[in-house]
Amino acid sequence: MINRDFLNKAEALKPVLFTNTRILKGRDEILKTGDEVIYDFGNHYVGYLTIDFTSTGHHQDAPLYFFIQFAEIKEELRQDPKAYNGWIARSWVQEEEVHIDVLPASYRLERRYAFRYVRIRIISTSDNYSVKIAKLQLDAVSSADESKLQDVPMKEEDRILDRVSCRTLHECMQDVFEDGPKRDRRLWLGDLRLEALANYQTYRNYDLVKRCLYLFAGTTLEKGRLANNIFTEPEPECDFQTMFDYTLFFIDTLYDCYEASGDMELLKDLEPVCLLQHELLRECFDESNLIDVRKAGNIFIDWNLRLDKQAPGQAVYIYALKSLVKIEQALGKDTSALEEEIREKTEAALRLLDPEKGLFISGPEKQISCASQ
Repeated sequence: MINRDFLNKAEALKPVLFTNTRILKGRDEILKTGDEVIYDFGNHYVGYLTIDFTSTGHHQDAPLYFFIQFAEIKEELRQDPKAYNGWIARSWVQEEEVHIDVLPASYRLERRYAFRYVRIRIISTSDNYSVKIAKLQLDAVSSADESKLQDVPMKEEDRILDRVSCRTLHECMQDVFEDGPKRDRRLWLGDLRLEALANYQTYRNYDLVKRCLYLFAGTTLEKGRLANNIFTEPEPECDFQTMFDYTLFFIDTLYDCYEASGDMELLKDLEPVCLLQHELLRECFDESNLIDVRKAGNIFIDWNLRLDKQAPGQAVYIYALKSLVKIEQALGKDTSALEEEIREKTEAALRLLDPEKGLFISGPEKQISCASQ
């Protein structure tokens, strides 16, 4: 289902990316078939790379054929990309094989990459010429404004951790909050919630959060159910999958954004979307007010496939309802029915508490986990 008004608002909030150009000069190496060089940009970047090649020796009488590999950490450079055999598509491996017919040439890679290190290996030249790398130019991009970061007093070890954490968020802030800039590059609701919370304390790009919320509300599944993630190119399109907890996090993320930005228009626009998600998901409970995991379907919580999701799913639902109460109160609406439901669902949740162990149990096997606590 498409809501064109919401998508138009999302498009109006699309950021202009900041570009940071970094240049590394070549080392004057003469490179022939089988030779390779590694360049270190000194920090992690997300962006577009241009390589300037020149030739030396006799006239170029065959194409330059080279391999380029991008790496975030040095360990990646010790691995053979062709040996990868995981369940994530191999096409996400950051590598290219390129032919250049005429030198000198300035070759710009069209794809965007996330990296610190670049390895260039010459697959083939002829015996009559060699190549040199004159320079590498990186045009790094992000919608995070570095000038917004404030100096916060902290221990040096915490400052190092904070610097890396801010850098991670910076790299994920593109024209949406990406779950990761190296692979997938999608807008996921669970990732958005956490990235938005960190953003309010660092880069304070409220418009980017609003854009993401409007994108989710602007393209939904049957009956208006929110998908767990959104594709943004070539046009916004929601994925076919849903997650019980991710759907609920939309409610919480909306209220967090309102609390941080004070945007009442956003709250009024998207409150009906929140109410609809609540209406759809409250059907996933049994007569005792406990979540029926079969009705709830996919509840993420954690990657652990053996984790029982009943108790943590119940907790997320209650948590989201508390945010929905705050939304309704901010809009001056009656919340008595919602507060009664919170009371009923909380009483049901407390029945999962093992009085002897003092821990919450989950599911028919009475599983104990960190997620349930």
